[in-house]
Amino acid sequence: VPVYTTNTAANHQHVIKDCDAHFAIISTIPLAEKMMKAAIDSFWKMKLICIEKPELQQTGVVEVESFDEILALGKKEEARIRGTKAIEAGATPDDIACLIYTSGTGGAPKGVMLTHKNLLSNLSAVLELVRDVGFDVNTERFLSVLPLSHAYEHTIGEILAVGIGAQIAYLSSMDKLLPDMQQVKPTVMVAVPRLFEVVKMRMNQTMKRKGKLINKLYNLSIELGEKQAKGGKFTIKEALQNWFVNRTIRHKIRKVFGDRIKAFVAGGAPLGEDIGLFFTSLRMPILQGYGQTEASPVISCNLASKNDTSTVGYPGYGVEVKFALDGEILVKGDTVMKGYWNNPKATEAAIDASGWLHTGDIGIMDELGRIKITDRKKDIIVNSGGDNISPLRVESIMTLCPEISQCMVYGDKQPHLVALVVPSTDFIADWAKKNHSSADLAELKDNPQFVADLYKVVEKANEHLSVIERVRKITVPKEPFSVENEMMTPTLKVRRNQIKSVYGEKLLALYGKKGGATGSDALPKK
Repeated sequence: VPVYTTNTAANHQHVIKDCDAHFAIISTIPLAEKMMKAAIDSFWKMKLICIEKPELQQTGVVEVESFDEILALGKKEEARIRGTKAIEAGATPDDIACLIYTSGTGGAPKGVMLTHKNLLSNLSAVLELVRDVGFDVNTERFLSVLPLSHAYEHTIGEILAVGIGAQIAYLSSMDKLLPDMQQVKPTVMVAVPRLFEVVKMRMNQTMKRKGKLINKLYNLSIELGEKQAKGGKFTIKEALQNWFVNRTIRHKIRKVFGDRIKAFVAGGAPLGEDIGLFFTSLRMPILQGYGQTEASPVISCNLASKNDTSTVGYPGYGVEVKFALDGEILVKGDTVMKGYWNNPKATEAAIDASGWLHTGDIGIMDELGRIKITDRKKDIIVNSGGDNISPLRVESIMTLCPEISQCMVYGDKQPHLVALVVPSTDFIADWAKKNHSSADLAELKDNPQFVADLYKVVEKANEHLSVIERVRKITVPKEPFSVENEMMTPTLKVRRNQIKSVYGEKLLALYGKKGGATGSDALPKK
């Protein structure tokens, strides 16, 4: 049962009690202390096996042993165990291999039961999809960026890597991504779209500071690369320019990423088409995939030879896909989970009597057989005029602006959309410098001029939206959304209900209302 290192003690309590944990293997002392607190507070009897052993050894319910002590115990038992067939007894493909807990966007995390058959079937599906990347088992190296408790990393970054005999390097910390890439020189990396968005934003900012000539060549390389990615034909002049920027600016940028990247793989959230085109234009293609923990998790992925980042690619080998009358994507096959641990009611709601997994995502299939995600079934906003609006689409366009770090739109049963907008640290710093003000968001959030200037950025983003999708008013939170304040899941998805419970009254105030929301959009007061 893999768990997130960012889990709070309360998160740990839910998981250890729900899965009936007897042991926890833990690396660092701070992580051990958090798990110990969870066990003590919930009176849960268990043993902690710690690589770094904390000073507190025993409590009434928690027993602590070092990893070295467990290894020494194993050596003593080795002679007795050797030759027995205990490990082989009774194992079947339908036995549970792991419980991976969902991130909990819609409530308490649920334990997804994945069997050995699920994982091996998904490995077969993924191997077929990535075959044309051109893997070489002698030189392949994966950089593991996401935690192994994330289903995408668990399958692609670990099981796939082991399955093809590749090496795995583990990122030391997120702020050392580029230095680690230069040192490790990975060929494959799995990440969530937000990471690629941040990298693109920082690269653009860096190039602006390099001078006019470098910035001009940089923009030209992107312009030509995007034209080629879209199937456009070069003129003779453009072909020469493309050859030149490929040898100069693109080569230098690739070196920043280790110069061996064959493919980035994106999953876990929608990837903006512009982000995919950007990296493809620099000869570092992003293969956008789609999946869910409940499907082990990969359902589909783009092919390296037929990459279109406006889609999430082709269904994997052995994965059946069909669409319900309302457009919901349904999935069937050996990759579909056994069910939710200790939760038959939720299992019945997710998997129908015919074995189809209801993903909750809305989509279509294009003429080439690739899936396109158009919305989340539960996230659709229906305004007071009866129009259906995709909050994810609006939010993704807002956060393409470098001045906006995070955004959550609101407007169910309301006449128009409003939003909670988190400005970027650069926007805050620049505004504070120009206005001789504090750079503390908690102080700036109620500054009318600060909010007005931030709304000017929103107005520019509104130009790319239809009339009903435009954000009419905004409010600013006291701090960014994070795992620590429980406004984001460990997989960095926005927890809408939690944000509404904290900022609901501020959002309603943008409509000139005080509390009193009704129906599915009722906002708990805090």
